[in-house]
Amino acid sequence: MLSSQSIATVKATAPALRPHGLNLVVRTYELLLRDPNIRMLFDPARQVNGDQQHIFAETVIAYVNAMDRIDTLKATVKHLTIQHALLDTQPQHYDAIAIALIQAIHELFGKDSVREITSAWTEALD
Repeated sequence: MLSSQSIATVKATAPALRPHGLNLVVRTYELLLRDPNIRMLFDPARQVNGDQQHIFAETVIAYVNAMDRIDTLKATVKHLTIQHALLDTQPQHYDAIAIALIQAIHELFGKDSVREITSAWTEALD
């Protein structure tokens, strides 16, 4: 279960995510798409026009804002579950996404407060 400290820490990153969420996601995708096994899961057309990055950024921000009342995201989770099932997304794919997202978060927030933030985000994505 996600600790209240981690929830508070992740939610405290929300102000930085709002203006930088898209950059965070773009960097996450850059890291992810280096792996050909992950790259095959993504529609290149949605990558070029930015649709997928915007959706992912909005989803990350929605998760941060609602992580202490996750039941409010049922419709989003249902949609993502269907899409990921159609793509045959496997547990190792989520692990790769989490690793890339944590690395992008580390780059966004820098070294000053990175240990607490990445620890909380790692717990939130686990």
